[in-house]
Amino acid sequence: MDEVIKAKTGGRKITCEATPQHLLLSTDDFEREGSMLVMVPPLRHASNADSLWKGISEGWIDIIGSDHAPHALSEKSAENIWDVKVGMPGLETTLPLLLTMVHKGRLSIGQLIQLTSEKPAEVFHLRERGRLEQGKKADLVVVDFNRKFKIDASKFHSKARFSPFNGGRLLGSPKRPSLMGG
Repeated sequence: MDEVIKAKTGGRKITCEATPQHLLLSTDDFEREGSMLVMVPPLRHASNADSLWKGISEGWIDIIGSDHAPHALSEKSAENIWDVKVGMPGLETTLPLLLTMVHKGRLSIGQLIQLTSEKPAEVFHLRERGRLEQGKKADLVVVDFNRKFKIDASKFHSKARFSPFNGGRLLGSPKRPSLMGG
């Protein structure tokens, strides 16, 4: 974070992205999860996650992305660590994890919208997206902000049927239109 802050305050035009895994996991989780947590950039000490949260609260982090890497569990285990596929699934957990962080007060709903919609559209020059305004494409996600559920990676839609968050209890999730009666 220090290097990002130096660059941004020095007038360099850069962006900074964080992922839920880098916000919520650390090297402390390797004992429990092992090679499932092999990713680039690698997880660091818990103090780095704290630094990322501070970067969000102070506006230094521009985007929270899923960094979705849907490897099969067999691709995440190998005798040689260099043969382990890097990354982890994030598509089905990112929004529920972030909604849970809103409930816990780590993130405001406004920050969540800015970090996952508005700023990515701006950074990637998607002029017709990112905001709910006349003349823009209305990409909407309807959420049940109070839905309590437990992550079950065996039911993921991608080939990645694992998650270090498996079994975690979350609060808030996207709703399927068919569940809304339309």
